[in-house]
Amino acid sequence: MSASALFSENSSALLKMAVEATGMGVWEMDVSTGQINWSERCNELFFLPPGTHITYRDFLDTLHAEDWQRTDVLVRRAFTPESGGRYHTQYRVVDRQNPTAVRWIEATGLAYFNHLGQATHFVGTVTDVTAQQQEESEFRFMADTVPDFVWTARPDGQLDYYNQRFFEYTGLPEQDPATIDWLRLLHPDDQPLIAAAWAESVATGQPYEIEFRLLSHDEQYRWLLARARCRRGAEGQIIRWYGATVDIEEQKQAEQTLRHSQQRYELAALATDDAIWDWNLVSNAVQWNAAIHRVFGYAEDAVAETSQWWYDHLHPDDAERVVHGIHEAIDGGQASWQDEYRYRRADGTYAHVLDRGYIGRDAQGRAQRMIGAMQDITAQHQAQLALRQSENRFRRLAEATPMIVWEADAEGNTTYLSPHWEKFTTTAEGMGLGWQEFVHPADQQPFLAAWQEALRTGQPFGHEVRLRVAATGEYRWILDQAVPVRDAAGTILQWVGAATDITEQKQLQEQLERSYSDLEAKVAFRNFELEQQVRELRQQLGTAGG
Repeated sequence: MSASALFSENSSALLKMAVEATGMGVWEMDVSTGQINWSERCNELFFLPPGTHITYRDFLDTLHAEDWQRTDVLVRRAFTPESGGRYHTQYRVVDRQNPTAVRWIEATGLAYFNHLGQATHFVGTVTDVTAQQQEESEFRFMADTVPDFVWTARPDGQLDYYNQRFFEYTGLPEQDPATIDWLRLLHPDDQPLIAAAWAESVATGQPYEIEFRLLSHDEQYRWLLARARCRRGAEGQIIRWYGATVDIEEQKQAEQTLRHSQQRYELAALATDDAIWDWNLVSNAVQWNAAIHRVFGYAEDAVAETSQWWYDHLHPDDAERVVHGIHEAIDGGQASWQDEYRYRRADGTYAHVLDRGYIGRDAQGRAQRMIGAMQDITAQHQAQLALRQSENRFRRLAEATPMIVWEADAEGNTTYLSPHWEKFTTTAEGMGLGWQEFVHPADQQPFLAAWQEALRTGQPFGHEVRLRVAATGEYRWILDQAVPVRDAAGTILQWVGAATDITEQKQLQEQLERSYSDLEAKVAFRNFELEQQVRELRQQLGTAGG
C-alpha cells in the first residue's frame, strides 16, 4: 500500500481502530507541494477544528515560537538520503484562539525517496506528551537543585539530558547532550572499562554502577561514582535510563589515607613484640596482632576474639583490680588507660606486662572502640627486683657500718645518707647540697674545689674536712671518699661515697706530734748541756798543762 493511500476509503478498519486506541494522530505530506493529509486526532492535538486541511507552512505556524525553527531543520534533514529519512522530535503547539493553551507533541516520521534520491512523501505519527513533559520539567527542576550530576539516556544508551551541575563541573557550555563526547572527559586509563560497562548495561538492562575519574573545569581528574537504572514499559521494554553521578574524591583520598595508615599499622605490628589489640566496645569483639602468638605462645586457633578470653588469662590476684580499672576508664569518660599485671602464657607461666589502651568515642561521648598494646616487661621486672634486692643489701650494709655511707647524682646532689649522718644533723638537712652548710669555714673552699674537680674529671674523690655537729656546735674531722658509678657506655650515673670520723686519729696525731716536739727539745737541751760540760772540761785540761 502506498503512502498516499494511507487514509483512503480502502484503509484497513483494523488500522483505524489501532490508531484510535493509542490516541495517536497519523499524517502524510506530499513533499513537492507541502500539502498535509492527517487524521482527525491531529486536528484535536493541534487545536484545529474538525475537517481542517493544512500545508507544511500552516503546520509551522501552529508551533511555539521557540520550537518552529529547530523542528523545520529536523524535517528538512529527514528529506536527505544520508539521514535515512527518519525524523523524531518534540515540540510545543499553541492554540491561536487561546495562546495560554500549550500542548507538547512527540512526532516521528519517515520520508520515502524516488530513484533519484529525492524525498516524495513523508509519513508519521504525533502523540500528546504534555503530561510526560510536565513530569520532565519537574524532574529537571529538581535535578538542578541537587549537588550531584543527574542525567538521562535513551534506550539505546545515547545521553539526552545533563543537569546544570554537570556543565558547572566540566566547564563545558550548555549544549545538546547528544553532541558531547563524554568518554573523552574520562581519564584515559578508565575509558575502555567505562565504555564496556555502559554497553553491557544498555544491552542487558542491568543496573549500571562504576567508579571513574573525570576531568573537571580546572583540568584536574576527580573520582566519581556513577549509578543508573532503566525504566521499563508495560511489556518490559526499556523506556529510558536515569542516572546520578556523585563526587567521591574526598572519600577516595580518605580511603587511600586509611590504606596507608593500615599498612603502617601492619608494618609497625611486625616490627614490635607488643601484643596489639583492637577492642570493638559495641560488639565486644577483640582482634590481636601476631605478637599474641609469637610472644605469649598461643596458637591461632587458641585465641578467641572476645574480651572474656583476655579476662580469663589474667593472674587471679590481679584480675579484679585490672578489670575494674579498665571499665572505670571506659565508663568514666577517660581517654586512656594503663596498668601493670601478670598475664598467663600458653605454657602456664605468667609474664609481667605493661598494658596501655586508648578509647575512641562518638560525638555523644559513648565509648566505641579501644586500641592498646600489651608489652612483656618480665625481664625489666626481674631486673628491677634484682636491683631492689641489691639496694636493700646496700642499705643494710650502710646501716651496719660505722661510717656515713652516701649517694649523689651525676651533678653532685646528695640522694642518700645512711643513719650515721644524723650524728651531725637531720637527713633532710643534709640532702641535695644542704651538707655544705656544715663544712668548717676554713675548709669550704679547698674541699668544694676538690669535689668539683672530681665531678668534672670523673676521678675518685678523697679529702679531709671538718663538719659541725648541729647539736653541740663542735667540729669533727671527717675523711670523705667517693667513686663514680658508670653505665656500659662509661657515662657517670651516680657517686657512692663513705665518710669516716677521724677526729680521734687526728687528736692522737696531734698528741704524738707534740710529744715528738717535746722530746726533740729535751734532747737538744741535753746536748747543749753536754757541749757546755765538754767545753768546760777542755778549758780545765788546758790550764793544767800550762
